[in-house]
Amino acid sequence: MNYGGGKEWVNGVVTVEAEGGKEVCLTLCLKQGAGEAAMLKEYSKDELLALAEKNEAGWAYLYYKGEAWASIVATEVVGLDALLADAGAAEAWVSGAWLEFTCSDGVYTKSYPSFDDISAKNLFVTETGSSLVPAGLAVTWNTGNLEPVSEESVAALAATAYASGNLCFVYGIAADQFTDPANTPAGARMPTGVLTLTVCTGEEAPEGTVGTSKNGAVFSDIAGTWAEVDILAAAKKGLVNGMGGGLFQPETTLSRAMMAQLLYRVAGEPASEGASFGDVTAANWYYAAASWADRNGIAGDFAKGGFEGRRDVTREEIAAMLYRYCISSGVDTSARADLSAFGDAGEIHDWAKDAMAWAVAQGIVEGRPGNAIAPAETSTRAEAITMLIRFCRTVLGMEG
Repeated sequence: MNYGGGKEWVNGVVTVEAEGGKEVCLTLCLKQGAGEAAMLKEYSKDELLALAEKNEAGWAYLYYKGEAWASIVATEVVGLDALLADAGAAEAWVSGAWLEFTCSDGVYTKSYPSFDDISAKNLFVTETGSSLVPAGLAVTWNTGNLEPVSEESVAALAATAYASGNLCFVYGIAADQFTDPANTPAGARMPTGVLTLTVCTGEEAPEGTVGTSKNGAVFSDIAGTWAEVDILAAAKKGLVNGMGGGLFQPETTLSRAMMAQLLYRVAGEPASEGASFGDVTAANWYYAAASWADRNGIAGDFAKGGFEGRRDVTREEIAAMLYRYCISSGVDTSARADLSAFGDAGEIHDWAKDAMAWAVAQGIVEGRPGNAIAPAETSTRAEAITMLIRFCRTVLGMEG
C-alpha cells in the first residue's frame, strides 16, 4: 500500500500517500468485518487544527471522580462527522458501526462507542441541565476539578487549555450516567493519547465493555442472583448503570439520593431546580432529582429537616416515594392490602402506612423471612431495583 498525497479507491479501500516530512498525529482507519484495518488518511496536528471547530468558551465534558466534579474542557474540537467525511469514511459511519482506539499505551478497551451510542447520547451534562455537543477529537484541551460547578470554573479551565500532543476523544453519554457518581466509571469514555481511530463495521463491538449499546449494561456480579432479571430490565430501560469495573454490587445499600434519581429517570428527567431542602445545593450531583422530588411532594415529611441524600433509604421510604409519585402523576392509589399478617406491621410509621398497604397490594413490596415487612430496614440496590421494576410494570404499565 502506498501512503501519500492523492487517493484512489481499490475494491472499496482508500489508499493514501503521505506527504513527505509530515509529522503524523492521527491515523484514521476502516475495518470491515474480520479483515485487516485499512488506512484511510493520516493527519498532522496543523491539519486537525484546520478542521477543528473553534469554541471560545470550550466544550465541557463533565464527570465525577474522587468525590468531586471534574471536566475535560476542549477549546478546539475536530467533530467526528467532519473528520470521517474528510477521510472518506462517512458512508461507513451508520447504525451498527463502532469505534476502536489505539492510544499511546495500547488499544483502549474500556469503551467502544457505537454510532447508536453517539447519536442517542451526545450530551454535555451539568448538574442542572444538558445541551448537545460534538463528539470528536479534542486537539486543545485541559482537565481539572470544578468546585463548584459553574460557567466560571469551566471558563477558567478553557483559558488554560493547550495542545498537549495527546489527542483526547470526547463524547457525551446519557444524563443518567453522569448524575449518579456511584454509577459513573469516571473517564471510561474519554480515551487520551489517541494515535489511531478505526471505524469498524460488519461485526459487533466487543462484549462487556463500557459504552456499547449492543446489550445495554453488562454486569459481572449478578449472574444467577435472585434479582438478575429485574436488574437487567432496569439497565435496558436506562435506569441503572454499574458501580464501575462492570459491577452492579446488588447487596450494597441504596441512598435516598439514588432512589430519588431512579424515580427522576422514570419520570423522564423533566427540567427542575430550586429545591427547598436546606442541605441541597446546585453543587450536589442529585440537585435536579431532589428539586423534582421536592416540587412534586415525593420526598418530604419523613426527612428530618433536609433531604438527607447520603442516608440509606428504608423500605417504607421507597414505598412512600413510589406512592407519592403516583399521587403527583394522577395514578390510582386506592388499592390496599391487610398488613396484619406481618408480625412487625406495628412498626410502620404513620406517614408510611397507606403507602405500604398500597405497595403490598400492588405486589411491589413483599415480606422478608420471619414474616416481617421490615419497614425501617435499609434497602439493598437489588431490592430497590426489584421494587422499581415491579412498580413500572404493574402500576405504570411499562413493558420489559
